[in-house]
Amino acid sequence: MSKKLLNAFIFLVGLVLILPSIVNAADFRFYSLKNTYTEGETFSVDVKIEPKEKTIYTTKVQINYPADLLKIQSFSFAENWLPLTQAGYDLIDNTNGILIKTAGYPGGISSVKTLGTISFYAKKSGSATIEIDKDSMLLDANNQNVFSATEAKLILTLKEKALVKPIKEREEAIKEPTEELEEPIPPETEEREKIVKEITPKIPPIEEAEVKTGLMASLGMAIRGISQSVFLTIVVILCLIGLIVIGIREWQLFKKKKRE
Repeated sequence: MSKKLLNAFIFLVGLVLILPSIVNAADFRFYSLKNTYTEGETFSVDVKIEPKEKTIYTTKVQINYPADLLKIQSFSFAENWLPLTQAGYDLIDNTNGILIKTAGYPGGISSVKTLGTISFYAKKSGSATIEIDKDSMLLDANNQNVFSATEAKLILTLKEKALVKPIKEREEAIKEPTEELEEPIPPETEEREKIVKEITPKIPPIEEAEVKTGLMASLGMAIRGISQSVFLTIVVILCLIGLIVIGIREWQLFKKKKRE
C-alpha cells in the first residue's frame, strides 16, 4: 500500500471515530439583554444549555469572568433543576473570578433549556469577557461528557459613569450669582454725604428777633382776649344789679298804692 493511500485511510478512520462525538456534542450559551452597561449598574446574564442528538441529564458549568470589572451578586437556578451544593461543585469566587454550579434535571433535556441566571454588578469601566471553562461537563444517560468544549463567550462593554455634582455643590453654584446681585457696592463716605446734602431741602434760618416778636404778639392777643372777657362780665353784673334795684322800687310802689 502506497504512503498516500495509507494516510487517506488513517484520515477516514479518524473522521469516522470523531464524527459521532461532533454530532452528539452539546454546548453552553450566554444570553444578555444588551452588550453595553454602565459602571455601577446591576444586570443579568442567562446560562443556557443546547443539546444536540443526546439528552442531557447532569451538568457542571464553570464560568470565568474578570474579577476586577465584575462581581457576581447571586446565581439562581431555573425551574426543575436539582442543584448539587457539595464542595467543589458549588462556588462563587469574586476574588479570582470563578463560578461553578452543578445540577441534574429529572428526565433530562433534549432542547435548549435555561440552566440559571447570574446577577452581575459592574465595578468599573472596561471590556469584560465572560466565558465557559473547558472543564465544564454535560453528561448524557451513560454519564458520558458530550460537551464540545467550544469557546462560549460573552463580551460586554462597561461604560464609565457620568460624573454628577453633589446636590450641595449645585445649590451653591445656583446661589452664588444671586448673592453677588444682592450685595450692592456702597459709595464712598464723602460721596454719600455729598448726595445727602444735595437732596436735603435748604430751610432758611429763623432769626431770634423774629421768634421773640412772635411770642410777644401771641401773649398780647391772649391778654386782650382776657381783658375783653372781664369787661363783659362786669357789664353783665351791673345790668343785673340795676334790674334788681328797679324791681325792688316797683315792688315798694305797688304796696304803697295798695294801702291808700
